[in-house]
Amino acid sequence: MITIRIISDVFNRERASDGGQALPPAVTRERSATQDLPTLERHWRATESAARELEREIDAPVAAILMSAIEALDRRSFGERIGDNIHKEKSN
Repeated sequence: MITIRIISDVFNRERASDGGQALPPAVTRERSATQDLPTLERHWRATESAARELEREIDAPVAAILMSAIEALDRRSFGERIGDNIHKEKSN
């Protein structure tokens, strides 16, 4: 599921950038989580359906756009971009 992968990648990058520890690639499910799995799966299917609906509406691949944005922000954070633009405003 691409949605889970994107969310996991974003979460892991945020945790690592804050000095926290990223989640392991495989997460062990506890019994209570396994019991909730049907509900989680239903929510993920709904999330993916909503993403496909959005893609049709805007005629653009949402997952690809998100991955491109994540990669661009890995190269230069949004905070850095804001700071650079504040500096430009002061210069003018």
